[in-house]
Amino acid sequence: MEQESKREAYHRQVAEKLIKQLEQGTAPWQRPWRDAETMPFNAATGKAYKGVNTLQLMSEGYSDPRWMTYVQAKSIGAQVKAGEKGTVIHYSQYEEERVKRDKDGKPVLDEQGETVKETVKLIRPKNFQAHVFNIEQIDHHNLPPLPPKSQQADWNPIARAEQILAASGASISHQSGNRAFYKQDSDRICLPEKSQFASAEGYYDTALHELGHWTGHESRLNRDLKHSFGSQGYAKEELRAEIASMMLAGEIGIAHDSEQNAAYVGAWIKVLKDDPQEIYRAAKDAEQIQRYVLGLEQKQQLAQEQEQQEPQTQTTTEAPSVQVSLEPQPFDMTEAAQVYSDNVKRLESLLAAHPEHRVQDIQQAARAMSENGYSSHPIYNETLPDDWTGEVRIVPSVRDVESGQIIPAEQAGRPPEGYAVYARKGDAFEGEAAWKPIVGAKTQEEAQAKVEHIRLIDALVSTNPYDQAVTLALIEAERVWNNPSATDEEKEQAKEALDVVMDLADMAGMAGQAPTSEVLTAVPSAEPVPAPSPATTESPALEIPSSEQVSQDNKAKIAHLLSAHPEPIGQRLRETAYALQKDGLDSQPVFGQILPHDWTGEVRVVPSVRDIESGQVMPAEQAGRPAEGYAVYAHKGEAFEGEQAWQAITASKTEAQAQSRAEQLQLLDALLQNNPYNQAVQLAYIERERVARNPEATDKQRSEAKEAVKSAQSLAELAELKQQQAQQQTVYTAQSAGSEQPNERHYLKTAFKDREQVKKLGAKWDAAEKLWYVPEGIDQAAFAKWPQTTPQQAKAERAQNAPQASQAQAPQATPAKRHYLAVPFERKDEAKAAGARWDKAAKAWYAGPQADMETLAKFKAENISIQQALPIRPQEEFAAAMRSIGLVVDGEHPIMDGKSHRVAVEGGKKGAKDGFYVAHLDGRPAGSISNNRTGA
Repeated sequence: MEQESKREAYHRQVAEKLIKQLEQGTAPWQRPWRDAETMPFNAATGKAYKGVNTLQLMSEGYSDPRWMTYVQAKSIGAQVKAGEKGTVIHYSQYEEERVKRDKDGKPVLDEQGETVKETVKLIRPKNFQAHVFNIEQIDHHNLPPLPPKSQQADWNPIARAEQILAASGASISHQSGNRAFYKQDSDRICLPEKSQFASAEGYYDTALHELGHWTGHESRLNRDLKHSFGSQGYAKEELRAEIASMMLAGEIGIAHDSEQNAAYVGAWIKVLKDDPQEIYRAAKDAEQIQRYVLGLEQKQQLAQEQEQQEPQTQTTTEAPSVQVSLEPQPFDMTEAAQVYSDNVKRLESLLAAHPEHRVQDIQQAARAMSENGYSSHPIYNETLPDDWTGEVRIVPSVRDVESGQIIPAEQAGRPPEGYAVYARKGDAFEGEAAWKPIVGAKTQEEAQAKVEHIRLIDALVSTNPYDQAVTLALIEAERVWNNPSATDEEKEQAKEALDVVMDLADMAGMAGQAPTSEVLTAVPSAEPVPAPSPATTESPALEIPSSEQVSQDNKAKIAHLLSAHPEPIGQRLRETAYALQKDGLDSQPVFGQILPHDWTGEVRVVPSVRDIESGQVMPAEQAGRPAEGYAVYAHKGEAFEGEQAWQAITASKTEAQAQSRAEQLQLLDALLQNNPYNQAVQLAYIERERVARNPEATDKQRSEAKEAVKSAQSLAELAELKQQQAQQQTVYTAQSAGSEQPNERHYLKTAFKDREQVKKLGAKWDAAEKLWYVPEGIDQAAFAKWPQTTPQQAKAERAQNAPQASQAQAPQATPAKRHYLAVPFERKDEAKAAGARWDKAAKAWYAGPQADMETLAKFKAENISIQQALPIRPQEEFAAAMRSIGLVVDGEHPIMDGKSHRVAVEGGKKGAKDGFYVAHLDGRPAGSISNNRTGA
């Protein structure tokens, strides 16, 4: 649509200019600042420019950071120099002030008879462009020269940089060498010793760059950091960190050195050429990084001030609490796909209230508008504005006698003859011209029904699930507000529900969530959506397919995926998987190379060259040479992220050949999976990658492949959550000499759904055998409904449910019992040399078939008897965290569904819900908690 195309054109213009500057080495973040540089700001308002506007203005090359519009310059008696051209910036308006109106559409007046204004949050922001001029382009402004940033600040720049690092709470270690990096798995920043830097500013500039990466951790701003060195994803993250460190350096007043980013220039140019909109996203993320880091500093300062004031305020009236808002708040945002899934259910419920022919009209209009714009399809014989903002309004109206047009009754000075539904235009000022009449109605109730029809069309057209959720919540709220029998409490609840969804949409925008092809809409289907059938007690609960059933499905998928490769390759992959399972991942070569013993299963295809000196394969980007071929890399589990985290396994002349070999490695990883649910995830991922590489694949096929991965992941989480937790938390400890053998245990054959019940009755979890048992002193009669079993029987049943090899696979021998070892990381090479092997599933070392047991005795952990209680439930752990900052936990809370919830807080007002939390079980328990009363 028009607004979007203007904004995209602006981003493209900025990207093209920055590409040229990157090629010349003069992009804003490439210029070395020996003296601290102030970020651009508006000289009239004092406000700093944000996001991509910052880069746009800095790229103009002026030394003065002050800018003004033509009108602002004129207002202070200044004049833009003849022949000077303004620089375009883009900004969005999220709120606007409007005349407050009563239920009849008349303006509300205050006690003095003045029109009352109100600030309203726009469902869709309005986008504007403006031309601004640098102070160097303006005469007669009488503004004094701006001193250097280091002289403007009332702080010591070095001291403040140290304060920012301390306030972040980041774990920072120093070591000799010239490497600075952030290690995600241990959440740690590693820097060279301070003495190795030429200046203190150089040290803190580097530290702020790595702190930018640190903010991307899933517990903070949750960016995707898992990319291989030389990849586009890696370059995108470096771009964000570099822009953010430039912004922070400018804010603090220290010099910024760009020498370390030279290796990424080529990748940045390629990223921006492939997708000019990436500069907007990168600048937005960089600004989020800056706000987040400075917000942590502000929070620490307020806490220190509060501590200093506490002694004086103990005997006085309680001071109002200060709430610090970090934008965006560091919690994991609900996934767009989950929001969309919820939207589909709400759409079904809302559409069920309308007759079938009306639903068909709504869907037909939505489909046409989604393809050709809002004005492409009439609604009630009138078309929506092409730049419709999504807003509609009901106004008491009349038909003008002369023109026959519908106009507001107040404007005509006549009693209303009915009600008209108006739609808001995006490019007009507030007033008559800003609203277009769409349809009239005799009664307000009839007009409201037509408003709902239009909102439903808008919801179906929307490609952003968060905007769609807001529209649906607004429809639900209006149904309550317009219901004469609804109570004040119900109306307030509807408003609160709408506020929550709008807050979620705001935070999704801050976190960089954007509509993508991954999020489906209901538009393509012209069939009416049936009303949901009423729930009955006979409705089956969600059933998890048995491992046997999943294994059978996996066999068919494996056969299908292998059919794309020559038959001998499939046979070789099965034989290799059998050997690697038996002797370890590094027991025999694959494509002539030994896999890393801790291979994660991840592979990457990277344009590569062969190093002239060492003869080793390396990324072409790193070598600074044109690609000679394509290498397939395997990811190591124990290495730092970056170049050394990936090992080249094989190389090919063409990308297609490399992709084929990469898929063969992925299939090998799938065959190595003992857990059928995890195997299903890997197979779904392979299919998704195959569809993504197919240029003839349809959008529907791509979406279905992505949804299949998500479904497989959800199924694996449901089926294996507790088992995975027990496995991850198992600690192998040597049994002390002379300890007594445990008494015979009474193991139970239970289903996953019975775990809470048997736990309450007193059963304990044996993590080694993965079975519940009845400890001594507990009445076994209480467990009569569950048959008893033995570890041997349970293992036999699990073996039956494990994926079976095809007839072509090598015969399955019964593996010998593995002797696991307690090997410290720093001594892994010693154990490996003595014949130790790595168990990928158990994530532990064990003695291999040819091991030197005498040498491995120091690591020995045989005859282990592990009697570990089941780890604390995520709900219980999250509830304890909620209570620790003053939230009241009662009823069904916490609800681990990834949605925002409000609860009461200790000491809060009656009926107030000042506690906020988001909790989910998306792979691992995580979430966010805040106490809006205390600011915690």
